[in-house]
Amino acid sequence: MIVGICTLQKSNISAKIKSDIIEVMKGREVNNVYAFTVHDITPKARRTLQAWALREHELDLEILDGRAVAERLSDSDLRWIAHRYLNISRSVLFGQSSEALDNTVRADALTRGPVDAIPGLAEKLSRAVADEANQPLEAAALFREIATSLTEAGYRGNALLMIIRAGSALEAGGDSDSAAILYADIVEQYAHTEGPDEDIGVHRRLGELAHAGSLNSPAKERAAAALAVHSAAWHALDDWTALAAAVDALAELKDDHLSKYIVALGEAAIASEQLDLILMRLPAFSAAVGQATGILRTRLSLVVAEATGDWQDIVASAQRRRLAPPEIALVLARYARHLMLTGAAGAAIEIWWDAINAGALAGLGDDTAEWLYAVRLCISIYGPDGVWTETHPLAQAMRASGGTVLPAHRRNYIEDAGTALRRGKYARAAHATRRALRAAVTSAHVATEQFTLDLLADIYAETGEHARAATLYARAGQTQAITKLLGDLGEDYLDLTTYLTSPVPDSRAAGFTGMAMQADLVPDEQVEDLLTIALSEWELCQTGRIRQSRIGPSTGSSALKLVAALVERGTPVQASRLLEILDPLVERGDGKYRFSDEAHINALVGILYGHEELAQQAAGQLIRMIELDAPISHQVANLAGIAIVQHPDLFAGGLQTLAGERSTAARLLVRMNHDLSDMTMALRARDKLLAPYATPQGVTAFAGGLNWRASLVTALPEADREAVADALVTQAQDRREIAANRRAAMAALDALAESLSASTRQRLFEMAMSFARGEEDATAHDGPFAPTHPLSLFRIDFGRSNLAVCGVELASTTCSIEQALQVEAVGLGLLSSGDEKAVCAVVRALYWLPQHPDLASPAALVGHPQPAVRALAASRWVRTPGRRDEQIGRRLACDSAVIVRRTLADDLGRSEVPASDVLQLLSEDRRHTVRRLARRALAVHRHIDAAN
Repeated sequence: MIVGICTLQKSNISAKIKSDIIEVMKGREVNNVYAFTVHDITPKARRTLQAWALREHELDLEILDGRAVAERLSDSDLRWIAHRYLNISRSVLFGQSSEALDNTVRADALTRGPVDAIPGLAEKLSRAVADEANQPLEAAALFREIATSLTEAGYRGNALLMIIRAGSALEAGGDSDSAAILYADIVEQYAHTEGPDEDIGVHRRLGELAHAGSLNSPAKERAAAALAVHSAAWHALDDWTALAAAVDALAELKDDHLSKYIVALGEAAIASEQLDLILMRLPAFSAAVGQATGILRTRLSLVVAEATGDWQDIVASAQRRRLAPPEIALVLARYARHLMLTGAAGAAIEIWWDAINAGALAGLGDDTAEWLYAVRLCISIYGPDGVWTETHPLAQAMRASGGTVLPAHRRNYIEDAGTALRRGKYARAAHATRRALRAAVTSAHVATEQFTLDLLADIYAETGEHARAATLYARAGQTQAITKLLGDLGEDYLDLTTYLTSPVPDSRAAGFTGMAMQADLVPDEQVEDLLTIALSEWELCQTGRIRQSRIGPSTGSSALKLVAALVERGTPVQASRLLEILDPLVERGDGKYRFSDEAHINALVGILYGHEELAQQAAGQLIRMIELDAPISHQVANLAGIAIVQHPDLFAGGLQTLAGERSTAARLLVRMNHDLSDMTMALRARDKLLAPYATPQGVTAFAGGLNWRASLVTALPEADREAVADALVTQAQDRREIAANRRAAMAALDALAESLSASTRQRLFEMAMSFARGEEDATAHDGPFAPTHPLSLFRIDFGRSNLAVCGVELASTTCSIEQALQVEAVGLGLLSSGDEKAVCAVVRALYWLPQHPDLASPAALVGHPQPAVRALAASRWVRTPGRRDEQIGRRLACDSAVIVRRTLADDLGRSEVPASDVLQLLSEDRRHTVRRLARRALAVHRHIDAAN
């Protein structure tokens, strides 16, 4: 939340701001406060207040006093505020006079040097200035002649000022049409080859003429087209509607300038993947190709080839040397890019080398360097076809050779984007990045194209345009970025199915990854088709029929993740086929790990829940995995443990057979509350936990496996359990140990607690409360990897050093009903922590508290900003059927966080008292897991009602 406060107070302003902030913070979650004061505040007082606000309230304070407001209004981008709302004249703000011609003084000052240097221009300028008042049309002609001479001499900026002055003279002479066409030429030139904000406001003059309604054809259409080019270049979301309409109007008039506008539309459509804009206007594009000459004709031909897929004629012209050398290189490079993006990697690399040779002969040093990097990128995506030639040294050599660039651009748009991002100007950053993308696509600079796609996606993600960001990440093959984006997205479903059939393996991998992240949100009607595509991809990958690099994301692994996430909702035929494909992957050598193991296990879990007729086969594969060595068996316990415990009839027999040799099998049996027929694993776990844990001086040891070993000990006699508990208490209280080990010991005690005697549980409760109150946080050190600085190259995080959370966790499992209120009071105090993981851990602990009637009610928790706390409210609402408020239940069923709705549906499924209205709401939830739990609960309650 952002809050603004203001004061007219003259003295003791600091105290006034503090009191206002304290009042604002009461009962609110505020992140930023803007304080406006009429009178100035000293820099020292400003810093002191900001430090106080950050320290006491964890908020950012921005103080805008009179001086700060004045400084901001002096920013060139904000001066319009002072002009519009403070009535300060434009001449004061912008150095202009509304009565005089724009830029006249600047034109005189800047052009004297070039005008004096070029013979004859000084006299022409004198005559033009003399004629400006009485014969403006003659003056305009002279200004244009001067501009032509300056352009030919290389003074483009000076020539622009003369052209602007010529336009002003034409306006003064009443020839608005000629002025508009002149201004349109300027806007068009700068929109194509410079930045559209560098035309010195000419587009504003042109807009004024166009809106005056006095222009005739073709000046009217030219003005509309030029303004459309300018506005389209600045549209952050690639809306080319106005430019397309302007192109249609110029095509109807058969205007001579049509080709320049149509190439702008075509190249923008290709860069933004809106090929329909071209295909709907193919006759106009073909006509423009016939009218254009030179490089413009080649670029138009490439646009048509890209849209239609018909490259034969333009490539044949290049290969037969019917074009100029630079155009030959450009055509071959664009064709190679097309081949690369359509999956023909081998042919693409061959054509890249032809383009590189042509570019080197044509003197295109930078372009040739980019095409060498394109070869490198192609190999990194598809893998080498034979010997890998490292192109980086060649590219550096070609870049050093210099030469021209196709097409010519005066600005470095990526640098412009970086500067804008550093200043927080996202609109300018998006504009510059989009121009960089169009330039990269036009020049077939594929490596730069990938970089700009990634950068533009970052900008969209930062500004809330998540759908656009996701599509660009998928297009660029950025699986990690798309994972992060969708992981933070919440309930919005972004359909990336288009990229599942992309010819580029990296894009397919990103598409499969993105859809797997959103599997819970996938509509039921899409599931079967998605599974068909993903299963086919996995089979092709397994049989080696997909060409892809080993250093990039695997399309097969990504596809299997989607299969695992959706197979529960697939058809029996699809699930059966998946079991056949996965079965050979179970067997392996000792210690071998497969990258597909996690998805394999998740897929089997999905079959357990969704396909009862195939559950026995899925259980068989899981039991065979448990029979293997430790890594895969432990992974099964972690990922499939809950499903295994919920299906004891499928697993108990097989686990008993393995329990004497595999600790994972024994542990799962203990979780099922089954007796162990062979105590070997439990005794080994006891011996491990009772062994001395001291380490030599200067050595830091990290404890592992304490938790699961403690769970095995619960199957042993009470004397063994008590001895292990004593050993774990000693380790937990040892302040010479690092925090991670003390926390692990507390977690192990938590697993052991329910099997201990009442007196031991009371002792553990007292110790746990001392931890929860923060009395045990002091630790000798946190090991060699802490503290971890964000600038460190080598960082390992073994968890928080604060031990209060693990104290609350142990206290919740060892407390009595009377002690539950003490635990809750301490736990609620920890919920203000900014650590989301810590908050979730505390909430999980409060979830298991004995049901005391005075615990915090659902009404007190339902409005909490943390989803985990609202999930606790849902659980308590279900567990107190006699005090249920139906309005709160419906509110929880419509909560924005899935953890709340899922907890509500899950707990209602286990409750003996149904809440049919709430379950009905949940049965139509947008997420499959919530719908499944709610519908299962409704079915159970209907069955019970029918039986009664």
